[in-house]
Amino acid sequence: MPGHNPYAVFPFAVNLLVVAAQVYLVISGRKFSHTKRVVFAFGGCSVVLLLLPIAVTLSTSINFYVTFLLLVIFGAFSGTAQGSVFSMAAGLPFKYMGAVMFGSGICGVSMNALRGITLIAFPIVPGADDEKRNNFLSATVFLSIAALVMVAIVIIQIVFVKTNPFYVYYLDWDIGEDCKGNDLDSD
Repeated sequence: MPGHNPYAVFPFAVNLLVVAAQVYLVISGRKFSHTKRVVFAFGGCSVVLLLLPIAVTLSTSINFYVTFLLLVIFGAFSGTAQGSVFSMAAGLPFKYMGAVMFGSGICGVSMNALRGITLIAFPIVPGADDEKRNNFLSATVFLSIAALVMVAIVIIQIVFVKTNPFYVYYLDWDIGEDCKGNDLDSD
């Protein structure tokens, strides 16, 4: 879109559906287990992150719109992920919320460090012959590693967390509902 600053528009695109997704989770989040929400949200985020470098290589007449749409979709997945993680922490004893907040901080610092490393590995020097290529490579490596981290979160949720007795006791609504029907919760 000629004549505008995309850096001013893209944060709006990402945050457009973050709030909507979190409101939806507050209203009807119990329809889906935490595992389903985490797998859906982090899996969706990873797919969008992998599609972003492809979107920017499209024709200049449509790449802005495709990127904007992908960021709106990313916002929905991101809002679902954030809401799911914080609602999981809210269901645990209170001291675990601090651990989630600490993990969120570690994630932010790690991603900023990763972005710095990619910018050092692929320096972006305005006016240089390889400016566009380095910019693209830097962003692609960053987004690919971020997507892999999100896939790892999905695997950890499915393989380790979902079967953890602590998790099952506090958070797995599906198992809890099954137990109600079997008189297993009569203690």
